[in-house]
Amino acid sequence: MQRGAEVTLVSGYTAGLADPAAVDMVHVRTAEDMRVAVAKHAPGFDAVVMAAAVADFRPSTTVASKIKKGAGEPDSIALTKNEDILAGLVQSRRDGQIPSSTVIVGFAAETGDADGDVLTYARAKLARKGCDLLVVNAVGEGKAFEVDHNDGWLLGADGSESALRARIEGVDGEPRARRRRPAVPDSLRQYFSRVTVIRRVSLPPGWRWR
Repeated sequence: MQRGAEVTLVSGYTAGLADPAAVDMVHVRTAEDMRVAVAKHAPGFDAVVMAAAVADFRPSTTVASKIKKGAGEPDSIALTKNEDILAGLVQSRRDGQIPSSTVIVGFAAETGDADGDVLTYARAKLARKGCDLLVVNAVGEGKAFEVDHNDGWLLGADGSESALRARIEGVDGEPRARRRRPAVPDSLRQYFSRVTVIRRVSLPPGWRWR
């Protein structure tokens, strides 16, 4: 926005987080709402940045009233898999429903385990999803959530990898966040005049990304 881009923000529920200025807002409530909104708006943009942590599943059925507690154990809640918005967007580009020049940026919040570290899983996700760039955060143990800094990596489909570091700060005039600007793969160096950002984040009241 500060560099003159047109930005549309598709946003889920964000408690206490005000809509940013100079952005076209699209508010959604469910994963399906978000999928429909992304499919509608993505074709007209140079880049789509996917930053929402969308639920993988939803209840198969809903009820309009409270489920009463009985004498026995409650019935299990059946779940239905939500459509993968990022993978669907990449497929739409392959099918020609959005321009082939549209850059698609995915997001991953990962933890390592005995089978691999954060970057191992992130690289596998990048290959599986088929997007151009993937921003990955290591989460847990004081990382990413409820802290004023956020480290990560920017992975490119061309095999490039860049470390990221940014600091969240309030709106009270504190110094601007210092961040290392990642090296964007040569194949993706272009000026993005229209960007769609998909988000679902909750920061403390009065805080924002700078």
